[in-house]
Amino acid sequence: MKALLYFNLPQEQQEFQLRHPSQDETRRANVLREEMLSQFRMFGESLSIIREEVTGIKPRLDRVEEKVTVLESAVRTNGRDINALKDAVHRNTEAIHAVQADVVILKSDVAILKLDVSILKSDVSEIKGDIKVYNQRLSAIEA
Repeated sequence: MKALLYFNLPQEQQEFQLRHPSQDETRRANVLREEMLSQFRMFGESLSIIREEVTGIKPRLDRVEEKVTVLESAVRTNGRDINALKDAVHRNTEAIHAVQADVVILKSDVAILKLDVSILKSDVSEIKGDIKVYNQRLSAIEA
């Protein structure tokens, strides 16, 4: 309401009031200024506390950054190692498949050899029988 009255005053009176505020306006301005100064002091104190905390955190942050750098390097090395191991596993898998194929062939060869040995045993048994007969006949002739 007072603002409306102010603007209804002639220009000279407005300028006079701006240059010479009333005691009530001066008190309000002083209270407002004191309040603002108090808040700025609190803001400054809070800012100082934050600055101290940030200063205390900075060395820890630097150490964390160093650790992260070391971990990044380790992760890269581990990645390369994992890729090398994957390649080795792939080669080993191929080698195992080749060995498995060889084992199948060897099993077949062993089965054939078993059959051959069985035949040879039978032949040896026959030869033993024949030799026994020949020995008996030879003994009968010599007697």
